[in-house]
Amino acid sequence: MIWDFQKLIVRRLVLWAGLSILVGLGLIILGGSFWQAFGIQAFAWGSADALIGWFGKRRVNQKTGDGTSYQGEVAEAVKIRKLLWINTALDVLYVAGGAAIVYFYGEGSQFWRGTGWGIVVQGGFLYTFDLWHALRVPEPFGLPHLPIFTHPDHEAFFFDCGKPAVLLVHGFPGTALEMRPLGQAFCEAGWTASGLRLPGFGSELADLMQYANEDWVDVVKNSLKSLQDQGHEPILLAGYSFGAALALQAAVQTPPDGLILIAPFTWDESSFGKIFADYFRALLPLSVQPFKFVPFDLPILSEKFRQYLPEIDLNKETQIEELRHLEIPLSILDEVRKVGRQGLAAAPDVKTPTLIIRGTADQIIHKKWINALRQRLGSQVSYHEVDGPHSLTMPDNPAFDDVAASMIRFSREILTQKPEETV
Repeated sequence: MIWDFQKLIVRRLVLWAGLSILVGLGLIILGGSFWQAFGIQAFAWGSADALIGWFGKRRVNQKTGDGTSYQGEVAEAVKIRKLLWINTALDVLYVAGGAAIVYFYGEGSQFWRGTGWGIVVQGGFLYTFDLWHALRVPEPFGLPHLPIFTHPDHEAFFFDCGKPAVLLVHGFPGTALEMRPLGQAFCEAGWTASGLRLPGFGSELADLMQYANEDWVDVVKNSLKSLQDQGHEPILLAGYSFGAALALQAAVQTPPDGLILIAPFTWDESSFGKIFADYFRALLPLSVQPFKFVPFDLPILSEKFRQYLPEIDLNKETQIEELRHLEIPLSILDEVRKVGRQGLAAAPDVKTPTLIIRGTADQIIHKKWINALRQRLGSQVSYHEVDGPHSLTMPDNPAFDDVAASMIRFSREILTQKPEETV
């Protein structure tokens, strides 16, 4: 989590730099002697902060690109904490220097008074900025002391049920557990079903930030290739939500015989929108505690936990307390956005017959996103709406049987296209 912390510091510093530069330019152009001097300081300090931010971003990107480890994060946390405390001490000197300029030179000169106050404001902000972050340097991200993701159903599965095969890719932040029911349905229909557990998910959740869109797409591609090498044909690729965006990308590079997108998460983000989202992120905290205020005694929540995390015992107060303190780094959302963007960008190059399934009660995937995806897909597209919410892969969803039936119908259509290869 230390690397995201540094990215957050850089984004916040660049935000302040941009504000300082804009205000400084305005005051230099429009202000009197005092405000022009104040503006010169704002512009100069803002430019320096922007340069520091640029170098800081390059360093963090290089470090994260080289891979990270728990020990590496601990060492980096010590280093960044020390640097922030040194900067905090220097900021005190900046403020004192600005105050001295005001005291000794400001009485007879509006320019020097503006210069001094400009330094005081910039140094004061940096003092608050560095002190606040020095007190909040995070520990490496880790899972709570819970039997979380220990149930075997979270792990990858392989149901060897016939020559045709389907590869199933789960959503975010799911595991193979949410695709097992569909895998069983395909097995009953005579299809071999392979369900992935993407790296960084489930039992590897503590390492999630070490993986990126490209890593997950490679896993999907390699799994498709493995099924091909085993002699399975035809081969379907089915992705759910986040997994559907990965499936779109993999289908371009390693085309299956059919593609199924269940509540696909794709994200149309302009360059301006990306910049805005990246720096809006600077206003958000480093992490959140999603279960901090959750009323675990609600029956509907208990049922959901039994379904998605069957290993958790909500009758044990110690486990509930651990869940309440679970922190999730928001940096994960940056990579989720990237997966959605790349999935949509890949759509025009998909030439595989495609089935899209969406629930009419889905509050996460909007229909306009589906329409945008359908327009961009370069393949023959079938679209099926079912009466259910987003969790279409789980048996408790009222639309599950409809989802499974539509996928099986689509698979039979794919089978008829290669009769001589599936005898």
